[in-house]
Amino acid sequence: MAESNGQAQGVGSQQGGGETKKKVSIVKILILLMIAVVVFGGVAAGVLYFLYGVESSDTGGASKTVPSKPQESGAPLTPAASTVVSTYELKSFIVNLADSGSYLKITLALGYGIAEQEPLLKSKEPQIRDAILTILSSKSAKSLSTKHGKMKLKDDINKALNELPGLVNVVISVYFTEFQIL
Repeated sequence: MAESNGQAQGVGSQQGGGETKKKVSIVKILILLMIAVVVFGGVAAGVLYFLYGVESSDTGGASKTVPSKPQESGAPLTPAASTVVSTYELKSFIVNLADSGSYLKITLALGYGIAEQEPLLKSKEPQIRDAILTILSSKSAKSLSTKHGKMKLKDDINKALNELPGLVNVVISVYFTEFQIL
């Protein structure tokens, strides 16, 4: 009987150990599951940031910088020149981007405020195209793939064109009518 009692105790202790193993394995699974959720959330946030950029600061930053651009160049805009009266469309650009193997095909229109400025834009088209080509070829496909990158490109082009001799404060805005990264 003592033998059978000892065997019963041995069986009972093995069963108790099995319950402890189950508890430990459930805790390990829950911890691993929580780590996986945190890692997956971080990866998802990184992918969203890469694809869409910083959305909340783009709209606020872009609207704040547009009115201050003419003041930075030294000459304030007149009220008539602060709104776009017409646009001047440029021929398409096809440019090698800074990162190897990437091309950009882009067509731009320049918004200006006084109707009499179109002949001036036509006469300065070689200088305008040169300035734009210089800017475009310095950009990478990665930087231009986000909304923030496109807004920065518009800002860079606008700033460069308004610094050209004879074009100070002529170009009010830049519009992309075609934009393809190849």
